[in-house]
Amino acid sequence: AAAAPRPAERASRRRARLLPRWRRFRLPGFLLGGGLLASAAAPANAVPRMPLQQTGLLDRVVAVVDGAPITLSEVEEAVALDPASAAFPDLRGAVENLIAARLMEREARRYPADPPTPDEAEATFRALMERFGTMDGYRDTLLRLGIREDYLRRRIERELVVDRYLERRFRPLVQVSQQQVQEYYREVLLPDLPPGAPPPLERVEDSIRRILEERDLNRRISAWVDELKGAAEIVRLPLPGESR
Repeated sequence: AAAAPRPAERASRRRARLLPRWRRFRLPGFLLGGGLLASAAAPANAVPRMPLQQTGLLDRVVAVVDGAPITLSEVEEAVALDPASAAFPDLRGAVENLIAARLMEREARRYPADPPTPDEAEATFRALMERFGTMDGYRDTLLRLGIREDYLRRRIERELVVDRYLERRFRPLVQVSQQQVQEYYREVLLPDLPPGAPPPLERVEDSIRRILEERDLNRRISAWVDELKGAAEIVRLPLPGESR
């Protein structure tokens, strides 16, 4: 009986790619793939990268948010910290995620709350490490990016602050009706199951409700981020390979 919800959970994972990145990773959502790990312009506690004169390259500004630049190295860092997207990196999507992260963090700072607990921060850090498969892959990525683990941990704590703000602001607004649960069961879950006797609705209802709650939460956060973008002064500049 304990394994009954698994079909709905599998359907949730398969549809996770449709969700905004900041809610997709629930420890929390926006950490991987262009979130706060690379969102702030030169924070005071940032660890310097390899000097530009050693690389022979100058960093490139790819967006400006209310006067604060987002650089190509930040975008590349965000992509590198998401191993799942390494094979097909979406630099333009990462830029948009960084813009959203910059705006969300600014809003969260206006309403300070209790900091994340050490256990929360450690669990999120461990979840990030596991995305790389091996410790060597994790360490090689940090070395290539020129960042230290303590820097990464501080950025994770900032991400958790934003995630708490999102939960506090939007979670109470989430609503899922019984009709929506039944429609998901009939129209999404059942067609996605292999032939055989499907589980009754009663056995998977809680899992379906959680999926729909996250979907409603995503929708509300997406609409809010669109409002933030509309009120901000944002300049998007060409990425390498894009025409002006």
